[in-house]
Amino acid sequence: MTPKDFQYAVDAYNENMKMRQQLEEEHYKQIDYQAWLTGIYVKIAVGNVLGGKKSTPYPQKPMTDNSESVAEIAKNSGRTEEEINADLLMATLQIQEANARIEEVQNGNETKAD
Repeated sequence: MTPKDFQYAVDAYNENMKMRQQLEEEHYKQIDYQAWLTGIYVKIAVGNVLGGKKSTPYPQKPMTDNSESVAEIAKNSGRTEEEINADLLMATLQIQEANARIEEVQNGNETKAD
């Protein structure tokens, strides 16, 4: 094997490893998204049990069905657009916080949660 052939093999190996890492990262993003959706569904279900008169109806179709606007969702759920937007903002912030904590753990900089 010549040095040039060896370099081709090393380059191919490095490219393969990079692709594997990208696939693994995408897989973890999918798992994270599925966990987030599960949390939203559980939050609605638990809120209905504990919420009494303020309960939110359980979604009739998957939340990932983006065919409805916030206004349509508000109309169909009996909630205001402001409430729905506030929930979306809160969920986004919770995801960002969770992702930051995951990144800290992966980097070995784990901190205690409040």
